[in-house]
Amino acid sequence: MIEGYGAIRKLPDAACQPDKNLEYRIVYRISSPPEKEGDPTPGLSHIALTINLFEWAGVPGEHLHLAGVVHSGATPATLTLEAYRRDFGRVNPDADLIHQLTQNGVALYVCGQSVLKHGYRRDDVNPEVTYALSALSVLPAYQMKGYALMHY
Repeated sequence: MIEGYGAIRKLPDAACQPDKNLEYRIVYRISSPPEKEGDPTPGLSHIALTINLFEWAGVPGEHLHLAGVVHSGATPATLTLEAYRRDFGRVNPDADLIHQLTQNGVALYVCGQSVLKHGYRRDDVNPEVTYALSALSVLPAYQMKGYALMHY
């Protein structure tokens, strides 16, 4: 499970429990920044919630295929600790979460167009995040491979 993020409430008698035999493929479009300074990015937190919820429900980890592309207002989440501190004067609240997600097999991308639009450089991007041409190239590529799209 993802420690410290994506808290779940266990509801064993609720409808629509995850099917332990299905292969889940989900791609997240992450564009919204945190509402409050210092909070993690909501879309990244929802990926953690997905992992925690499906693990609690007994879905084997090898049945969960998750990817996310960060762009627009959420782009700063993907900055290195140094770049984030340089631009915001504090620690990147998403650094630990990004590490835990990638360690749990989540493929994370950042839109190169958004990186440049925000005035960042490629070397400002956390090395655990893949620098992609565009969110517009990542999202349809995953959808064409059968991934369900989630927006955050």
